Amino acid sequence: MEFLCFLFEGQGSQSPGMGKDIYKRFNDAKKVFKLGSEITGISLEDLCFNTDEAQLAQTKNAQLAIFTVSMAIFEVLKNSGMLSDISAGFSLGECSAFCSSGVFGLEDGFRIVQKRASLMQACAEKTSGAMYAIVGLDDDKVQKACKACGGYAVAVNFNCPKQTVIAGDEQAAGKAAQICLDMGAAKAVRLSVNGAFHTAHMNDAADEFYEFLKNFEFKKASNILYSNVYGREMTDWDDIPGYLAAQIKSPVLWKNEIADIATRGNVVFYEIGCGKVLTGLNRKIDKKLKTSNISTLLEAL
Repeated sequence: MEFLCFLFEGQGSQSPGMGKDIYKRFNDAKKVFKLGSEITGISLEDLCFNTDEAQLAQTKNAQLAIFTVSMAIFEVLKNSGMLSDISAGFSLGECSAFCSSGVFGLEDGFRIVQKRASLMQACAEKTSGAMYAIVGLDDDKVQKACKACGGYAVAVNFNCPKQTVIAGDEQAAGKAAQICLDMGAAKAVRLSVNGAFHTAHMNDAADEFYEFLKNFEFKKASNILYSNVYGREMTDWDDIPGYLAAQIKSPVLWKNEIADIATRGNVVFYEIGCGKVLTGLNRKIDKKLKTSNISTLLEAL
């Protein structure tokens, strides 16, 4: 049996002009942009097509833009009869995965992502934080480096073998990154984000997000949905507001998710969005995984 798995992109995959080709080609995509613009009070066409790189990179803009394009692509696929057996998303992408799986509707999805993005940006602006991608070092050594830095720095994104993102207080994260290099890391690259996401820096955002989410109704996913927090299939549906709030301050166990999905056997992965980051990570996790960017599906429609 073959399983189709959609992987939804996270923050960092944004780029000026994103989604414009999809928008021009498919009416279903236009409808998503129009609906999102009405819900958020922002012209999403202008945000995605005309915003410069620096402005688009701001958390409040990037998350909305990525969610919009991801859901526009998903709606095109859904209305062509193509649905996934499995869904997963990286950080912000988990909101897209939840929405695609029917946990909440598209209108609520725009409200939820807009609030998430604004809260995370506000937290980032309030506390000086930094994130570094550590390449070429095992997880345990990265975690030891964080403990040895003398301040608050933690491993937050477990992307693939020998690629881990650390985050925390600006000075501590920088020191931990240097310790990683001293321990043999090939690279320690500071990420162009304005805060320490998936850390305790996001506690206030998580608390306020939880209160906001209690106003929504949620359903159990219509397909198999995977969790960043657990690194495996999502099975607990009793407190979705609590889960989504905790997700923004918890590590992303991405390589665990993908490895677990792969145990199901014949799985074909498609990355939903404008980038190829998740496709690249899959190849590093397991070269045998069948993974490609969504463009190959859209070309067939």
